Amino acid sequence: MKKVKSVIFSIAGTLLSATACLLWMTRKKKETQIVSGTDDAKEDTTVSPSATSAPELYRTAGVKKLELKNIPESLTFSDSSYDFTGLARVHPNEHDKYNVDVLDNNGSFLGNIVKNRRLSHSLSEWHAGEVFAFGKINKSNNESALSGIVYISAGLNSSQTEDLKNVFEKLNKRHRILSKPDISSEEYLQILDDHKFISRVLFQLDIVDEIDASLSKKIIPALSRQLEDEQNYEGLLKLEKHSDLIDELSERFAAATYKRIRKAREKLS
Repeated sequence: MKKVKSVIFSIAGTLLSATACLLWMTRKKKETQIVSGTDDAKEDTTVSPSATSAPELYRTAGVKKLELKNIPESLTFSDSSYDFTGLARVHPNEHDKYNVDVLDNNGSFLGNIVKNRRLSHSLSEWHAGEVFAFGKINKSNNESALSGIVYISAGLNSSQTEDLKNVFEKLNKRHRILSKPDISSEEYLQILDDHKFISRVLFQLDIVDEIDASLSKKIIPALSRQLEDEQNYEGLLKLEKHSDLIDELSERFAAATYKRIRKAREKLS
C-alpha cells in the first residue's frame, strides 16, 4: 500500500512540475512577443532623417515684400526715391548663411535681406538661387540715410515672371512717350493697350497696390479729340474697347467721347 501511495505521489509531482514548466514557457513566449511588438511600433513612428532635414520653404508662391538692409551710402539719385528692377540672389557669407543680395539690372549691389531662412531656402529650391526682383529706395529727410523695400517673385512660374518683367518695360515705354512734346494717336492707343495688360497682370499677382500704374484721365478726352480732328474713325472705334476707362471719366467727358465714337461708326457704316 505504501508503495502504491509513493508511486501516486511521484506521478503527481511529475505532472505538477511539467505543468509549471509549460506555464513558465508560455508566459515567456508572450513576454517575448510583447517586447517584439513594442520594438516594431517604435520603428514605425521613427521620423526619417530626410524629413527632419527638409528645407523650410514659403507655403505659397507669390511676390514677397521685404525690407532692404545695408544699402550702400555711395548710392546716389536725383529724386526723393529710386525705383529699380533687378534680381535677388542667394549669397551666403561667414556672418549669415541665409543672406540674399539684391542687385540692379547692371549687377550693382543695392542691399540685402538678412537672416531669412525661408527666403533663402525657397529661392534655392525653386529658382536655383536667383530670381527677378523690384523695389524702391527712399531718402530720409536729411538725405544721409537710405531705406528701401524690395519685392521678390518667389515661386512664380516662368510665364508669370516674364509678364511681370513686361509690366515694367511697358511702364518705362509709357514714361518715354508721355515725356515727348508731340504724341501720335497710335502711341496713345498703344499706351491704353499696355495699360490693360499691366492692370491684368498686377491683379492676377495681387500686387495692384505695390506698383503705381495709374493713368492720367486726361489722356482719353485728348485722344478722342485728336482722332476726331484726324478723321481717324478706325482709331475711335479702337478706343471703344477701353470703355472701362471712359466710364471713369466725368459725365461730361465720357459723353463727349462716346459721341465721337458713335459718329465714327456712322462714318464707317
